Amino acid sequence: MDNKINVKRNDSNKEIFLKQTFCLSDYEFISIKKLYPHIVNMDKETVEKRVEFYKATFNLTQEEFNTMFKTLPSLLGLSEQSIKSKYECILDIGIPIQSIIENPRILAAPLKTLKLKYMLFSIIDNDKKFLSINWTVSSLDKSWARYRYLSEHFIKIKPSWIILSERNFQKKYKITSDELILKYPLDENAENFISSHYNAHVKTNGSKPLALNN
Repeated sequence: MDNKINVKRNDSNKEIFLKQTFCLSDYEFISIKKLYPHIVNMDKETVEKRVEFYKATFNLTQEEFNTMFKTLPSLLGLSEQSIKSKYECILDIGIPIQSIIENPRILAAPLKTLKLKYMLFSIIDNDKKFLSINWTVSSLDKSWARYRYLSEHFIKIKPSWIILSERNFQKKYKITSDELILKYPLDENAENFISSHYNAHVKTNGSKPLALNN
C-alpha cells in the first residue's frame, strides 16, 4: 500500500515539475505522457541537465527551449555528442538558430541526412527561403525522388512542392511518392549528384563547400 502511495506521489511530483519547467497545459502533458513515456519517466536532475545543455549550446532562453520541447519532446533523449555534432554542422552550413527553434526536428535527423537534405533544398532554392517552411517533414528519399521527377517536368520548382502531403502530391501530379522512389532511388550516385551540384553552386558565390563524411 505504501509503495503504491509513493509511486503515485512521485508521478504527481514529476507532472508538477514538467508542467512548471516547460509551461505545459494539462492537455500537453497528457499528450507527452502518452507519446513519450520515457521522457516523463526521466529523473529531475537529468531533465535539468539536458535543458541547460541545450540552452548553453544554442544560447536559448527557457521560453525558446520550451517552444522546441513542445514540438519535439524527444529532444531530451538525444545524446549530447549527437547534438554537438549537429550544432557544428548547423554553424558550418549557416542554418539560423531561429530555424532550429521553430523546427527542432532538424536536430533529430542523422547528421549525413541533415547535410544531404539541406544541400538538396539549397539546390532548389538558392535564396534559402525553404528555411522558413518545414523542409524536414518529408524523408530524404522521398524529397530526392520528388525533386528528380519535378525537375524533369518543370524549369523551376518550389520547395513547397517537395513537402506536399502525399494526398495533395498525388492529386496534383497523378503519381505516388512510392513510384517515384522506385524510379529515382537515393543511392550513391544520387548522393554524389546532390553533393557535387551543391558545392558547385557555393563555389561560385564564395561560400564554403560541404563534405558529407565529416
